[in-house]
Amino acid sequence: MTQKPEEPRFVVGLGASAGGLEALERYFDNSSTDSGGAYVVVMHLARDFKSVLDELLARHTTMLVRPIEEGAELRANTVYVIQPGTEIEVVGTKFRVVARPSVTSTARVSSIDVLFTSLASSWGKRAVAVVLSGSGSDGAQGVVAVHTAGGLVFAQSPESAKFDSMPIAAIATNSVSGVDTPEALAGIVVESVFLPRLHAARKSSGDATALQKILFAVVGASHLDAAQYTQSTFERRVQRRMQELEIETLARYADLVSSDENEARTLSETLLIGVTDFFRDEGAFAWLARQLAPQLIHRAASERRSVRLWVAGCASGEEAYSLAMILAEAATDFPTPIEFQIFATDVHKGLLAEAARGEYTSERMQSVSEERRRKFFTRTPSGTWQVDAKLRKNIIFAPHDVLMDPPFTRLDMVSCRNLLIYFSIEAQQRVIGSFAFGLLEKGFLFLGSSETVGGQRDSFELVDVRRRIFRRTRAQTRTPPFLRAIEGYDRVNHGLQVPPARRQSKSRETFLQPAYAAMLKDFAPPALLVSGDRELLHTFGDAGRFLRTPEGVAGLDVTGMCDSALKIPLAAGIDRVMRDKVELTFSRIELNAVPQKGLILDVRIKPLMIDGEATFALVILKQPDSQLAVSAVAENVEVSNSRTDALELEILRTREALQSTIEEIETANEELQATNEELMSSNEELQSTNEELSSLNEELHSVNAEHFRQNAELTRLTRDFDALLHATEVGVLFFDESLNIGRFTRLIVELFQFTDTDVGRPLRTFRSPFIEFDLEGFLHRVMRDGQTEEAEAQDQSSRAWLLRAAGYPDQKGVVLSVISIARLRDGAFVALAGCERILSAAAAYAGDAVMVVSPDTGVIQFANSAAWVRYGVRAAPEEEYRLSRLTPELSDSSWTSFLSMVSVGATSTRINVQFIDKNARIFPADLVATTVQTRPTRSSAS
Repeated sequence: MTQKPEEPRFVVGLGASAGGLEALERYFDNSSTDSGGAYVVVMHLARDFKSVLDELLARHTTMLVRPIEEGAELRANTVYVIQPGTEIEVVGTKFRVVARPSVTSTARVSSIDVLFTSLASSWGKRAVAVVLSGSGSDGAQGVVAVHTAGGLVFAQSPESAKFDSMPIAAIATNSVSGVDTPEALAGIVVESVFLPRLHAARKSSGDATALQKILFAVVGASHLDAAQYTQSTFERRVQRRMQELEIETLARYADLVSSDENEARTLSETLLIGVTDFFRDEGAFAWLARQLAPQLIHRAASERRSVRLWVAGCASGEEAYSLAMILAEAATDFPTPIEFQIFATDVHKGLLAEAARGEYTSERMQSVSEERRRKFFTRTPSGTWQVDAKLRKNIIFAPHDVLMDPPFTRLDMVSCRNLLIYFSIEAQQRVIGSFAFGLLEKGFLFLGSSETVGGQRDSFELVDVRRRIFRRTRAQTRTPPFLRAIEGYDRVNHGLQVPPARRQSKSRETFLQPAYAAMLKDFAPPALLVSGDRELLHTFGDAGRFLRTPEGVAGLDVTGMCDSALKIPLAAGIDRVMRDKVELTFSRIELNAVPQKGLILDVRIKPLMIDGEATFALVILKQPDSQLAVSAVAENVEVSNSRTDALELEILRTREALQSTIEEIETANEELQATNEELMSSNEELQSTNEELSSLNEELHSVNAEHFRQNAELTRLTRDFDALLHATEVGVLFFDESLNIGRFTRLIVELFQFTDTDVGRPLRTFRSPFIEFDLEGFLHRVMRDGQTEEAEAQDQSSRAWLLRAAGYPDQKGVVLSVISIARLRDGAFVALAGCERILSAAAAYAGDAVMVVSPDTGVIQFANSAAWVRYGVRAAPEEEYRLSRLTPELSDSSWTSFLSMVSVGATSTRINVQFIDKNARIFPADLVATTVQTRPTRSSAS
């Protein structure tokens, strides 16, 4: 790809959804404006909504912000924003814009994934994907493509996002290079583009060895099982330390970590997740307080014990104290006193010490209500908040590694939120298995919003999918993970082998085991040890001869391995024994299968109790005493033949009825299977509909965010406009196309006597305040012609007003401005009067004849002394002396032509005419004429 002068050095794709507008604004507030990169923003926007996202983002960056158009070229230091109803791809240095498929499409790929995938294909190592706030898992496929192509992937930290589903889904792909707030990511992205990348270095076997060397040093210095973290998590922490220390190669950093135990310990501390808050996820904690806490209190009270909780990965303790407050409130509502105990654990001793102190700043207490602050905290002289000692005594803070240490037991609930996402899949299953071992039956497991029990679904049932609440369904029967791994385990992810624990010397009990087995074989009856779900755990004596390996997939269900005659007694008996904790006996069961065909057995099933609970069932198989068998046969002989025949007939009818019932059940089963398939199909449709609704919800959230910004801007503009109208003395009145009254200012209220209730009423229903002026016709003419017009008018009090009207561009209304010109007219009169006095004085002493002539009649209205002396002209009210008497050339028609020439000419007009003086002498003279306006009028005077 040839570098052009304005071609970007790298391209950053930013994907966001619900809550993403705020995240984008925070990102661009802190982004570099001259990094040489191009930024492409994709959000979920409603198809028919006119977006102003580009305008909103332009207020947070000095870079050029443009909506994306087909074929547009990528340019450096430019932000490109998606338009509604489209999907965009980056092909080389150009954009390809296509219409977004309908949300009803079953195979719809999100717009964010489309962009990320195209960036990976076109820009490879120079592509950067950033996933910000949003719901769903949009972007998860695309970040994998970018990571695979050698690009960088970053995600907003879930705790800083309004909607954390999209960031968590991206993090779960193990493709993310960094997780932080939008403000921090703005700088990290630019820095990381030009720094060495660990995922590229892994191609070198030497660097892979260095990475393993770093891992081994961390384990040795901190005893932290770092190998069980996801590989991307471990590498991100290594990369961050390398950036801070300005070390460019893994080999150099591996040497430093191996030789400096403090650096190894520092690196291990960066792996520890210390993010928490009081009542994080307010909805989940409200549900716990309303639904779960009363259940825990009631169950503990009925069993006369205390409530036991475990908060794994408690960090600085906020979550442990939040649960303690909820339990304390629930306990006060219970009639009898109930105690509770919370085990809060973490591997970070510094955070544990902080949690044990229980002292928090006001900023960290924002999620705690005033009522709970008063009840459970006290204010210290330094302004911090101290946890009350009564609440603190219910919590035990202790160091504990969920990956290596045994779990707490007899627990009512375990809370482990947003910790498992940083572990590998194998480590997650080990931790969930430990939780299952420690929980009581029907105990609860509280996980983070993107976490699940995975392969432990047979031990848990989902209680609330939205809040990730699970319930323990049965007691633990298999060896817990932490005991199965006691001989050490292999760190598969990094190939790190931990030496197995030293084997204990053989004890005397080891030699006694064969003796016990021999005694059981000779003296004890054949027996089977089974679990509550009928899983075969052990056989005693020669009980194996009554079992067989089933065909097909092998299993340990004892009912699938025994004789057909034993299936129903064992299935029903084990269930009842485990449920009712009673012993059952089934007598004289005749076996059907060869080689035991015809053999009669008595089956006794008894529960094995551990801590008051029926944990296992012991099935004893014994042949009945021969004497008892003979007595039974003798009794049967005494039964009459007729009775035998009747019984055989009854059995035959029962068999026929049973066969009919079986056929009906099989038919019903087929119908149920068909119904089940229909339900599965409906479920798929509902899931598709749910995805569509989720997408629409995200679009609505984005639209709402833009509306919120626009509403704030309109509110500010309205406030400024109202202040402007209030401050000016100009009256403004708005009309619609029907001349119905709209908004108006204070001056209009005084002039027209309007009230607030008059808004919407037609103008014709009011009397115009102006005399001899057609206001309605004036407004109609302006709205029809689309031109701005002015006119003067007087009101009832003879005050003069200037009316200026302007129509709307779409001719859907008109705006009338009313300006008082009374003071201007008065000032003009005074000025004109002064001018007249000055002109009169000047004309009186002038040497030339000066006369003022009426433009309409030519009558002389004023003449100075020189005009009297030379022409004998004196203007008097009782006589009309016309100018035509002095110059016959200016007859009435000639005067009119001359006057029009004066009106359209310059300031004055000069002509040479013949004049007659008072002695009747004719002589030539220059006539200089100038138009004069003696009084202001509505129209110009000639």
